[in-house]
This record gives sequence, C-alpha cells and structure tokens, in this order.
Amino acid sequence: MPSSENINFVATPGSSKPKAAPAPPIEMHTVRHLPSTGTSVLGWPAWLRLLAVLPAVVLLWFGVAWAQLEVAPW
Repeated sequence: MPSSENINFVATPGSSKPKAAPAPPIEMHTVRHLPSTGTSVLGWPAWLRLLAVLPAVVLLWFGVAWAQLEVAPW
C-alpha cells in the first residue's frame, strides 16, 4: 500500500479535462449573407438624401417657430 505522501489527491490537469466535442459539419460554419442591394444611405445621390431628410428638418423648424410664438395656437 502506498504511503499517504505519494498519493496525489488533486487530479492532474491532463486527466481532469473533459474530452472535446466533435466539430460540427462545415455547413454550420458558413455565414449566409443577404444579397447586397446597395441600401446604404451614403450610396444615395445627394438629391435623394436631401429628400429623405427634408421632412424631418421642416417639422423641426415648425416646432421651433411654434415654440417661439407669444400666444399658444391651441
């Protein structure tokens, strides 16, 4: 019987590691990209970007003008 001095009560790192799971099939690793349709706003022509932003700018200006009225319109 071995003496208590020679017994390793802590498992060695090599033997305590679980076995690695098998790698999934390569089809699971592929990333499916959506087709590029050029949807970036920066790719739009300048006049189209202006038309896209113009309604928000006009509403903000109306809000500023409305807030500066002496008599509230409601």
